[in-house]
Amino acid sequence: MGRLNGYGSTVRVFNFGGGFEPRQRFGAETSLDLEGGLDVTESLKWTAGVTNLLDNYPDRSDPAINYFGNLPWDALSPVGINGRYLYSRLTARF
Repeated sequence: MGRLNGYGSTVRVFNFGGGFEPRQRFGAETSLDLEGGLDVTESLKWTAGVTNLLDNYPDRSDPAINYFGNLPWDALSPVGINGRYLYSRLTARF
């Protein structure tokens, strides 16, 4: 299985009150996921995959909105903040 996701750029406006409304433009993001499986026996299947194969990270938040460095990435980004993710799964049927 393969999946390619593309997301366009967006502008987010933060309303902190008192007229302070910083804006930040977040660039377009792309994520590529791959997964393959193998029937080991009639009742066992092994699957391995990778999420975010391109190891893409979201844009960093502007210093005006990152809470003194505590939130370096925006929580609404379509790609995760951990980069590439590898996994393996063994499925048994009884």
